[in-house]
Amino acid sequence: MKKIFIYFSILLAGAFVSCVSESPFSLGGEGALRMKMVMRGDLTRAEGDVDADLASNCKVLISKADKGLLYKYEGVSSIPDRLMLSTGSYVAEGYAGDSVSASWDKKFYKGRREFQIQSGADTEVSLVCGIANVVTAINGQDMDPNMIKDWKLTVGHSRADLEFTQDNIDDKGYFMMPSADWNSADGTDLGSLHYTITGKDGNGKEFEPVKGTVDNVKPAHQYTFNVHFGLADVSSLGGGYISVEIDDEELLREDSIIFFGPPAILSVTEGIDLDSPVTFAPNAFPIDSLEIGIKSHKELASLHLAFSPNEKFGLADEDYDVLSYAGHMALVDAKIGIKDPIIDTINKEDYETHYISFSKEFLDKLGKGTYYITVTATDQGETESKGISRPGKTTVKVIELVVDNAKVLIKENSMKVRSYSAQMNIQVNDKEVTNAGVQYRVKGQDDWTVLFAKDNVVKFSGLTPETTYEVQAIADDYVNDVSTEFTTEGIFIIPNASFEEWSTYKASTMLGTKTVILPSNTGNKETSFWGSGNEGSATANITLTNKFEDIKHSGKYSARLESKSAFGIIAAGNIFIGKYDKTDGTNGVLQLGRKLNVLCHPTKLVAWANYRPASGVTVKPGNQEFVPEGFDGGTDHGQIYVALTDEPIEIRTNPNNRKLMDLNDPHVLAYGEITWTDNFGADGTLERIEIPITYIERKKANDDVKRENTNNPLYLVMVASASKYGDYFSGAAGSVLILDDFELVYE
Repeated sequence: MKKIFIYFSILLAGAFVSCVSESPFSLGGEGALRMKMVMRGDLTRAEGDVDADLASNCKVLISKADKGLLYKYEGVSSIPDRLMLSTGSYVAEGYAGDSVSASWDKKFYKGRREFQIQSGADTEVSLVCGIANVVTAINGQDMDPNMIKDWKLTVGHSRADLEFTQDNIDDKGYFMMPSADWNSADGTDLGSLHYTITGKDGNGKEFEPVKGTVDNVKPAHQYTFNVHFGLADVSSLGGGYISVEIDDEELLREDSIIFFGPPAILSVTEGIDLDSPVTFAPNAFPIDSLEIGIKSHKELASLHLAFSPNEKFGLADEDYDVLSYAGHMALVDAKIGIKDPIIDTINKEDYETHYISFSKEFLDKLGKGTYYITVTATDQGETESKGISRPGKTTVKVIELVVDNAKVLIKENSMKVRSYSAQMNIQVNDKEVTNAGVQYRVKGQDDWTVLFAKDNVVKFSGLTPETTYEVQAIADDYVNDVSTEFTTEGIFIIPNASFEEWSTYKASTMLGTKTVILPSNTGNKETSFWGSGNEGSATANITLTNKFEDIKHSGKYSARLESKSAFGIIAAGNIFIGKYDKTDGTNGVLQLGRKLNVLCHPTKLVAWANYRPASGVTVKPGNQEFVPEGFDGGTDHGQIYVALTDEPIEIRTNPNNRKLMDLNDPHVLAYGEITWTDNFGADGTLERIEIPITYIERKKANDDVKRENTNNPLYLVMVASASKYGDYFSGAAGSVLILDDFELVYE
């Protein structure tokens, strides 16, 4: 039997330092995370549980103690080769495989590791993801068919069972325990497995079932049932005749399979960021050279440099193959230094680094203007000799060079503008200047306001939304009269945010035409900013969401959401931005999101709320795996979540084609949520809540760095529910959530 060890090598590091050293990726300032992810398998491999599947569906989450989830990656290929993190305490979590209650072939792996990031240091973290299943097997050596016939060994827990018979005696069963507390410090006491042996004796007579439990089972342990038969008279069968011994084996041994990320292209020259334009004066590059490093696992298959416009660089051709003799020599003749690759070993894995140095002599040829050097690196991939095969991966990095003779200038593409604030970088080309910064004013006005830079960064505050400003770089006794303009973003006011407007419309249901209450004065669900599940519950003559006068923060009304039972299942009281599209049997289809009428990036959603969860939760059969352990029969949960997207999001609750909110959806640009598991707010009053909105970072194509998504939000999504798991028709009738005065907050 073979054990499998799947080793995801993930290099998450910072920039090169200015000189070649034993640790070319050591850092100053922020710290960097260097992480490898280890997937530990067990003795057998289930059919289809292949390494490529684990590599493509693994998930890695990185959270900070004081900020919550920061990064979420799905699949090895989506994980960046380097990750800069601010100092502090973090947690890395990993998951792969399928988590099901009981299965013959579906296994689940997970792991958790706390770590610290220190300023200027690399933190190396091995995230070990062990098999999280409790594994069962049967030893059939003593199962004499002359002594026991038609036998069956049933093993399981409160949610699911598996049956061993003669037909599957060599198989293994994989369980996810319903009471799992897998991060407990004492070795993860998961609870108990029950078992029952039934069958017939040699004469064909059914014997009394043999029952028992296996207590304190643990993940990554295999429990093998050894069934023994004594020499007593057959009449004692089912009494002292059958004995069961259970072996507990920890699953540890492994083989190795390695998955690598794409090459990393980074700056070696201290103080130069390849993600921003490199700016300098004509004929005056300020240092001896601009050096870059191209780091890859093992060898590169190809490495190309492209120059635009090539004639301005004094080059005859636009593209050069660095690894060819002709390309190498042509670049050296142009005063571009190319070092032999250096082999570097980190965590027992070899990395090859190519260093390319663009000399001051080469760069001083450039006159005033903007130029580009494109670096394209492709690794050789992996072959079957490594246990897997994969094609080579390619990374493309475009280095922008801005040549300008100004003493101080504003860096192009460095500006981040919001509704009330802005930020930009300046470039100081003359080291003799003092008090560098900017002066700015509303376009068309006369008076300037001066802001000094800190570490070449200028931050604006107190700006006016949807206003155009002009900015000039300055220093003592110097003004760069080339103006740069920017326009602040707007602010979006949520329509009917205080729920003062209500109306009705007619909807066709399975039981005829019904009147549906709508949180809008339009009487038209197509144009209403808000929607609710009232149309779905109207079939049962139930209203889930309605105006409410008794408790409110302002105005005359608030919105009252109450979960109720309809046809024996829970219908969650809810309200959302968008429309109730249609009813699919007893399920709903929603279109979430209404279009923003201004460009904006809100940072918080503020509202006033009161929540009273009911007890006695019911879970629709078949949906147990989607709700928390202990939720069934317990106290309900309430939730509000907000998202910013670049297209509407369709929600379907039908289990045959279910589609719910997915943070991995590339159309989701930002997200925030709040969940209540108990009462919130004093009796009879609403209390203020704030939901921070986090902008999701995603990896661009042909880019080696994970960045904040640069798509602009086009739609606002918000969902509030008195029963968080209402999409699975699970919750408690009588849970009530009252809401008023929603507002977006901006920087």
